[in-house]
Amino acid sequence: MKGGVNTVEVECAKAPVTSVMRSLLNTACFQIPEGKSDQDVKLSELIAKFGGSVSRLPIVATDNRPRYMIHESSIDKYIASGGKQEDTLEKFIDTQKKAGFDFGVNKGFVVVSERTMLADAKRKMEETPSCQDIFITKGGSPDEAVTGWISNLRLGKYLEA
Repeated sequence: MKGGVNTVEVECAKAPVTSVMRSLLNTACFQIPEGKSDQDVKLSELIAKFGGSVSRLPIVATDNRPRYMIHESSIDKYIASGGKQEDTLEKFIDTQKKAGFDFGVNKGFVVVSERTMLADAKRKMEETPSCQDIFITKGGSPDEAVTGWISNLRLGKYLEA
């Protein structure tokens, strides 16, 4: 350590997000089927994806553009407060927004480009209230397909290494 700063952490922070991201291809996620929308997706379909080590679920459009990041605990709380597994994703999102929770871009997640350094991605995530996830796209636009994802836990483990 130099002057209280962990030099390994500093070097890791200078690495690109692609060095630590999980590829979307290797991630449990939910892709909204072709021709369907939030009103066609049932919470039970999302719940089926949780389990084991999966406690958060990236939701992407048919073309893999980022839509939401849903944490299992959010659905659990929704159901515990009277929501139903048969409710639609649309109803869940609307109900949660009214309660002050948002799962979309620059709320539930941030989007950065594949060229972004980890320190910059971490800063962007930390500057976004209640955000715990980073989606990576080629150019950093939420209008592009997601190529990868980094959770706050994965980022923290990498930076501690």
